Amino acid sequence: MEPSNAVRQVEEILTLKDQYYKDAIEIKTPQLFNRLSRVGPKSVGRGGATLLEVKKCLSFYISCGTLYPDELDDLLLEFTFPLDYPSESTCNVRALSAKAVQNSSDSNENEGYESCTRQIEQYLKSFCGYECVELTLDWVAQN
Repeated sequence: MEPSNAVRQVEEILTLKDQYYKDAIEIKTPQLFNRLSRVGPKSVGRGGATLLEVKKCLSFYISCGTLYPDELDDLLLEFTFPLDYPSESTCNVRALSAKAVQNSSDSNENEGYESCTRQIEQYLKSFCGYECVELTLDWVAQN
C-alpha cells in the first residue's frame, strides 16, 4: 500500500468522526486503523520498501439509522477501502440490513438491499481518485 493512500484513508475517517458522523461510524478493522494512523506520508515499509505491507483492507460501518432515524433506521453501509484507494480506485460499499448484521445473519434480511448496493456502485464509478464516503452519504440522503 502506498503510504499516501494510507494517510488519506485514515484522514477521511477521522474527518468524518470529527463531524456529524461520529456516533454513526464503527471501525471493523481497528488494529489496522490504529496501525495506519501512525503512518506518515513519507513512511516506508520493511527493508526500506516504498510500499507498506498490508494484508487486509480498512473497513467500517456507517449506521444510517443513527444519521436518519426516521427514514433509514435499518440501513447500514459497509465501506471497504481497497489498498489503492483513493488514488486509483473507489471505495467498495455494501448496503446491509442493520438488523441482519446485529443478529450476525446473512439470511434473507439483506435481500432488499442488493439493488441499493448496485446503484451506489454505479454512482461511484465516475469518482475514481476522489474520497467517496461523503459522496455516498449525500447520494443516500437524496435517494
